[in-house]
Amino acid sequence: MEKLKKHSLKICITIIAVLIIALVIVIMVLKPKKADTVPASLQGVFEELETTTLTTIELSQLTEQVGELTTQKYYYKDIHEETKEKEGFFDSEEQTLIVYEGVIHAGVDLQEIAYELDNTAKKIYVVLPEPKILAHEFDNNSVKSYTVKKGIFSKEPSYEASAQKFEELQQIKEEAVMEDEEFLKSVITDTETTLTEFFKVSDLTKDYTVEYVESMPEIPETEPEADSEGEDAEALDAE
Repeated sequence: MEKLKKHSLKICITIIAVLIIALVIVIMVLKPKKADTVPASLQGVFEELETTTLTTIELSQLTEQVGELTTQKYYYKDIHEETKEKEGFFDSEEQTLIVYEGVIHAGVDLQEIAYELDNTAKKIYVVLPEPKILAHEFDNNSVKSYTVKKGIFSKEPSYEASAQKFEELQQIKEEAVMEDEEFLKSVITDTETTLTEFFKVSDLTKDYTVEYVESMPEIPETEPEADSEGEDAEALDAE
């Protein structure tokens, strides 16, 4: 009989333990998570934003911690045609095709963002800086040279000449990217989306709407509430 009681007790303890584990799993599954749309570079300042007073200075300080924010990558594979005229006893022309590829990272410098707050209308006004190239990964191993027309007494370029040519090709591509209006628009659009999501996930700014403007609007100053007790006292003194 005593063995039966011990066995029943063990069964009850096992059932209770299983129920507790199941409850913990349910709580973990149903626990709300923060939006995944905020990039890793901004996640580091998220907790600090939640515990500070919302001011333009603090907003600037928080985003400045991130520094530069890359929102677009420009993958390219291009061909550069080069023609060299050689003058001398025998005039000649040399034509070469250079194939190369790489990745350009574009975004904005968050330290250059300007903020204005309208706490009455619950609005954050943002003026973004111009997009710029933040990094350029030029694949030296991808460079291939094809001679279309070989000049007289032509020779292989030196290491220094090749390195200089690589720098020239990078500069050419960067200038082309900065003239691509559609690409630059996509950089700005993605930056706006990222920052908007960043402010949405914070309890401090979730009630604010974000508006991106080219110049700051004039925000009316909030007049302080009248001190009714002071007015009553002044009225009594006057009487």
